[in-house]
Amino acid sequence: MRKKLEIVLLLIALSGCQIYYGIRTGDFTVDNQLSHAEKAEKLRKAQKFEAALAEYRLHFENRLGDKKRPTEENPYFYYLLMGDTYLDLQKPKEAREAYVTAKEHEVDIALVIDRIRRLSDYFVDKGEFDTAMQTLKEFRDIDPDIFDADIDAVHKQMIATEDHYVR
Repeated sequence: MRKKLEIVLLLIALSGCQIYYGIRTGDFTVDNQLSHAEKAEKLRKAQKFEAALAEYRLHFENRLGDKKRPTEENPYFYYLLMGDTYLDLQKPKEAREAYVTAKEHEVDIALVIDRIRRLSDYFVDKGEFDTAMQTLKEFRDIDPDIFDADIDAVHKQMIATEDHYVR
């Protein structure tokens, strides 16, 4: 009975510390209880992109090595999030490599298509229309209908931009 009482008191003390910490900081989670993916998301929101990448890599490695991982879970999904983070860092080459790795490891193709389109948008935003179109053309075989429409849209934006400067 005494052992149970000690355990209950210890749990109360620990939860009390966590509640005190939460009240003081407004954060009711303790970082050492967060998964690497959750830490990565917090770091990314705080714009600590390099640290977020490190956490995503750790999470990927943990999930890949987990013997109890469900067979339908594909840890290479985290390469999409790493690619997004590389775009946050203005590193499109690394983002592309991450997206290609996800594609090569059979991450849901709709998610990969979304990321390739996001990469193209990155180049459009930089005014690098030729690079945007080349990116879309490179991956066109995945879904010609989607990528042809995007290539057309980028081409129209390029012409509109050129027309603006000609006037």
